[in-house]
Amino acid sequence: MMLFQLFFITLIFLSSGCFNFKHHHHRRRRIQLDAKPVHDPLNHKQFPVYKKNGSKRDFALYLLKKYHPDGYYIIQRYEKMVKRFRVRRIGNFGKKGFMVWARGKGRRSVINGLGTMVHESNHSFTSMYPRRYFKLSKSRRRPWGFRGYGYYINREKSIIVQFNRVFPARKIRHLFPKSFHKGKMLNFRFTTYVYPSSRTQSTQVHGIFGLLDEFNSYYHGCQAHMKMLPYYKTMKKNDYKGMGKYFSNVNGTRFAYHEFKLFILLYMIKAKISYPHIYQALLQNKPFLRAFLTIEKNYSNLLNEYQGIKSKLKIWLKKRGHRLEETESSIFIKKRRLGRHIGYGHFNKVIAAYDKELAKPKYRAMMKIMAKHKTEKVDTHSKDENSAIQHEKSGKF
Repeated sequence: MMLFQLFFITLIFLSSGCFNFKHHHHRRRRIQLDAKPVHDPLNHKQFPVYKKNGSKRDFALYLLKKYHPDGYYIIQRYEKMVKRFRVRRIGNFGKKGFMVWARGKGRRSVINGLGTMVHESNHSFTSMYPRRYFKLSKSRRRPWGFRGYGYYINREKSIIVQFNRVFPARKIRHLFPKSFHKGKMLNFRFTTYVYPSSRTQSTQVHGIFGLLDEFNSYYHGCQAHMKMLPYYKTMKKNDYKGMGKYFSNVNGTRFAYHEFKLFILLYMIKAKISYPHIYQALLQNKPFLRAFLTIEKNYSNLLNEYQGIKSKLKIWLKKRGHRLEETESSIFIKKRRLGRHIGYGHFNKVIAAYDKELAKPKYRAMMKIMAKHKTEKVDTHSKDENSAIQHEKSGKF
């Protein structure tokens, strides 16, 4: 009886707060991430100086630092994050590191692989950067249960995006126009990232966030190839094959802009129809909207810049005895005196088909919706949103 009375009295004391216990495990409160880019300025003193006549690795970093500082920064920051956080599986390309993408012998293998080096390193940067940011930031705690990406924009800005619930990218495969399937407009990027793809592919696991990661990585990879033009101009006067390779490297990645823009917009349309809770969450995810709209604009501006470069190169080549010509399917560099010429694919026909598709009202309306939600709260059943999905309801795809 005495034991029971003591137990009862103890419970009264505990409930009244007479005894204070310090809790060692506090649940993190949810923090809504700011849509503004994170400032992460490049400190040149942190990175070593690389020589042009050094190893292949030194040569790659020399070219990037001189002609494409953004690509140089991505690789250097990624390598430092791997060492700091002792990452083994994520972003580890083996003993060769990013140089595993310099396939072949000599310096040509380096310059031809620069775009892929930057592309693949950017994937690792994207997945690792939030950890670095929350670890080193004195003003921001990591949101409770955070899972997300850090999309690299430029040397001073990245955008931290927290994941929402998603569905696999393969769910959008039925939304593509029949003409795309018949005309073979859906190449390896469709099969790799949309369907059939792989269950472990980021576009299936992380859905639209994985698609945006690929969109951004192709942008930085394409930019790396494009920015190497000054180096190509220093090559031998009559090396028209080298200049042709420049066009080949850029053209091979430039139309990824059209593909991933379409993939992402179709994903949003599919979410609106079949997964309204996911759709609403994406529209409320302002960092995601800002990242997508920023990357899309940057990529579009890059392609416009490329058109101007190509026009100037035509004049530059003509002065050196070469003639630049384009057909519906290829771009040719011809040597006037010797009558030699080599053609490289430029995919203009495929790009024209994507441009025609993306010009349709449903895609333009969805872009407007995303732009509005980036800055303000709007009616989720607005006229623009209804027009964006009316084609899918009628089955006109």
